[in-house]
Amino acid sequence: MRAYHFLQYDMTTSSGDEPAWTVGETRTIPANRKIIPCEYGYHASPTLFDALTYAPGSIACVVELDGDVTPHGNPPDKYAARSRTLIAAVDLTVALRLFAADCAEKVLPIFEKERPNDDRPRKAIEAARAYAGGEIDAAAVAAAWAAGRDAAMAAGRAAKRDAARDAARAAARAWDAAWAAERAWQRQHFNATVLPLLTAE
Repeated sequence: MRAYHFLQYDMTTSSGDEPAWTVGETRTIPANRKIIPCEYGYHASPTLFDALTYAPGSIACVVELDGDVTPHGNPPDKYAARSRTLIAAVDLTVALRLFAADCAEKVLPIFEKERPNDDRPRKAIEAARAYAGGEIDAAAVAAAWAAGRDAAMAAGRAAKRDAARDAARAAARAWDAAWAAERAWQRQHFNATVLPLLTAE
């Protein structure tokens, strides 16, 4: 079955001491080993967006899974298989940074409504875009993101206190609904802006 997977920049996975992959290569696990998702097998996901959850790096891969393909989750968000063939690989570092900035910017009005004078998250998003475009270095973007994260965490702690004091259950239901809607937007935006960079290969 056709599926999607991410590798690190050096074309290796994040676990074990497996050598780097090359496009066109097939690897197969011995028949005497049982395939168990999250434990043993060559993994990949039904969509590139699902694969992003498990990504150890930014090299997006189209793969072919074969032999004892076993699903994980309902509906499945990944599979484990006995054999995996690497069909195509593309470095999506810049696209993924811009996608993350888009996702953060979409919810920025929620933060700024509560804290209109705190521009740290907005500056962090601007820094992420500047870094993706090669305009600033890693140290500058790291500092901006750290400041933005601190601001968001402080706001989150305050929101949790308010929700607990006022209406914890109603707030939780609203949060679940908002998260589901945001996740749907992220998937749609990802498929429109990032996925074509891989499928064009």
